[in-house]
Amino acid sequence: MSKLLLFYYNIAFLLFTFVLNLSFWKSLQRIKSHFVSMHPLHFINRLRFPSVEKILRSKLLQKNLPVKYKKNVQILNVQIDNFSMPELLSSLKEGFILTPNVDHLMKLQTDMEFLRIYSLADYKVCDSQILLFASHFLKTPFKQKISGSDLFPAFCEFHKDNQDIQIFLLGGIEGASEKAADRINSKFGRNIIVEAYCPPFFFENNEQECLKIINRINKSKATVLAIGVGAPKQEKWIYKHKNNLPLVKIFMAIGATINFEAGVIKRAPKWVSNCGLEWLYRLACEPRRLWKRYLVNDLPFIWLILKQKLGFYKKPDFPASIKLPYQMNKIQ
Repeated sequence: MSKLLLFYYNIAFLLFTFVLNLSFWKSLQRIKSHFVSMHPLHFINRLRFPSVEKILRSKLLQKNLPVKYKKNVQILNVQIDNFSMPELLSSLKEGFILTPNVDHLMKLQTDMEFLRIYSLADYKVCDSQILLFASHFLKTPFKQKISGSDLFPAFCEFHKDNQDIQIFLLGGIEGASEKAADRINSKFGRNIIVEAYCPPFFFENNEQECLKIINRINKSKATVLAIGVGAPKQEKWIYKHKNNLPLVKIFMAIGATINFEAGVIKRAPKWVSNCGLEWLYRLACEPRRLWKRYLVNDLPFIWLILKQKLGFYKKPDFPASIKLPYQMNKIQ
């Protein structure tokens, strides 16, 4: 009973905080639009506080200036690439792509193996509206949120006529990968998904099952592996076995995307995602599985970002030589 009460208390607190912040920012926007749209300079000249005047003049002068984006954005202990979707699709020819979100960032504070694999990835793109908000708060904005659930269908669309792109889907709940493959292939009029497989639970610890999967991928002649079995399992599996997948040029860790593409789990509406509340929608859909992730494990992210803003954040003190997960030797 106490756990249930704690659960509802956390939900109420988060909703209250969101509404309070939303009301506050909307009020500021109304005040700003009222004064700036009418007579901004006349209003500024009547101010008696030089510091406020200086700030408002600066904002007015910068209003029409283009935003200067950095190539990479530092969020806690991770450098994240700053791409727009068209830029990423044009440059993604080969490599290992990760889509960091709040849950990843929190795991990266304690999981040394996961952090090391992150450092070896070729692409890391912002998967979360909350990370996008955080980047603006830190004055180093991302160009765009590129979640795995947006990237994968955009990737398929971009390469729909490219016969060199052959995708193997690995993951999802039982039957989801096959259903997703059928829907995607029907949409594009060709077998861009060459094979799909949903592995059993704990498959990553079963060497025979892993060998079976490797053989299926190689036999399919897939050039892209899209794996959605949850983080950090999917990233660690790719790292461990990619040397035995010589035909695969692009490795994508895409989380729940396979279930979304299959239609077995409904994705949050666009407006919910744009408000940064997709986590709340998913929590409402799968409370038993996700309550601890969102209400316990990920909440400290807000405090860590505030510490980074104030210059108090310290990266985890991991050993210089982090032991990576066992990497399987090439199969002869």
